Amino acid sequence: MSLGRIITLNNGLKVPQIGFGTWQAAPGEVEKAVATALKVGYRHIDCALVYENQNEVADGIAESGVPREEIILVSKLWNNSHRPELVEADLDLTLSQLQTKYLDVYLIHWPVPFKPGKDLQPVADGKKVIDTEAPGIVATWKELIRISKETDKVRAIGVSNFSKSALEKIIDATGVVPAMNQIECHPSLIQPELFEFCKEKGIKITAYSPLGNNITGKPRIIDSPEVKEIAKRLGKEPAQVLIAWGAKQGFFVIPKSVTESRIKSNFDDFELSDADFEEINKVGRATRSRANAPCEYNPPWAINVFDEPYEQSQPLKVWRTLLTAFGSHVLTIIIFLYLVLFLPWFRGYIPNYPRWQQSRRLRVLVPVLTVTILLGWTCYVVSLSHSGKRAIQAAKDAFHAVADDNSAKTKLSGEGMGVMRAMAGTTALYTLTLGVLGFIPYPDVPVRVKKA
Repeated sequence: MSLGRIITLNNGLKVPQIGFGTWQAAPGEVEKAVATALKVGYRHIDCALVYENQNEVADGIAESGVPREEIILVSKLWNNSHRPELVEADLDLTLSQLQTKYLDVYLIHWPVPFKPGKDLQPVADGKKVIDTEAPGIVATWKELIRISKETDKVRAIGVSNFSKSALEKIIDATGVVPAMNQIECHPSLIQPELFEFCKEKGIKITAYSPLGNNITGKPRIIDSPEVKEIAKRLGKEPAQVLIAWGAKQGFFVIPKSVTESRIKSNFDDFELSDADFEEINKVGRATRSRANAPCEYNPPWAINVFDEPYEQSQPLKVWRTLLTAFGSHVLTIIIFLYLVLFLPWFRGYIPNYPRWQQSRRLRVLVPVLTVTILLGWTCYVVSLSHSGKRAIQAAKDAFHAVADDNSAKTKLSGEGMGVMRAMAGTTALYTLTLGVLGFIPYPDVPVRVKKA
């Protein structure tokens, strides 16, 4: 029997630690599996629109006879509905499929937007079609926040497959911390930096694929001889050992099975000793593997989500525009320095400044020259950051596309256009702020120039 452990989310919602997953369950198997799980004692069911089995989940709930209010239902916003105006409709579709008026937790499934439309898996040229014109994960997260505040459709909101940097972006932009981050999590994928960040922020981790299951054909940790040996010594199944490994760290764990005996045994969790926990960690570190990287899917997603070495060659990356992520802060600092230091000096209130400040032409050219230098340094600093590198590469790709006159299909990508618009906007703001101010009438005060 389950130990019945409960984890409280950052909004006070209490959720059973051991849940039941429905990913990779074949059509026709989910209804019976969900009904069995609920009869066994599971009260935390994980779903998603893209699994295309939520109708069966609803039927399984009905068959079990367990009241809806006793069940924690988790589902996810799919990638083709990331644009803010599409989010609530996606949620409504999920609610109708699950035959419920509300979700307990609603997650952004991936920080990757697909081409909007009815097709859940848009493909072109052998790759998934990513929506490069989408406003970004911050805008999507803001819409989830709005829905959680203005409607009764969700009790808590969170994310899935978000890295530390992606989490920082949405938290910094909105001040709202996700209640949950559902990630691939098993001993072969230990992520101490992400684990610590989530713990520090009060974000509860849900471990999907806790046994190492995947769709890319990589070796599974559950098949490791060392894990099997530990399980044999403890008198447990390998799956039970791996579930206990995740639970020991305070994570939600959502194993999936459609076999009644395994559904029952997965729910029969236990406490793992510190020594056994460390032994499993050692096995995992020796066999590190991220089994669910989208660039390795078939068809692949041409985007770097987790920053793994084999993702570095992907042409896209999860990021925000320079203007919103960085430029506004730099602009504020420059305006402050201009008003406090440069303007008084320029007007002659501070001695030891040349007399040429009385020239109207120079009073325009000098600020423009100054802003050009400052903008250059700004671009250099941004280029040192992770998102800056990606932004500059996108801009280069855009310019290369323009230069290719031989291709009739050549056009700027949405991401490249976004970079160029952000840079153009930043330049315009700087120039207007510093350059136009040069036309302010010269003050009728004597210029004090210190004699040599």
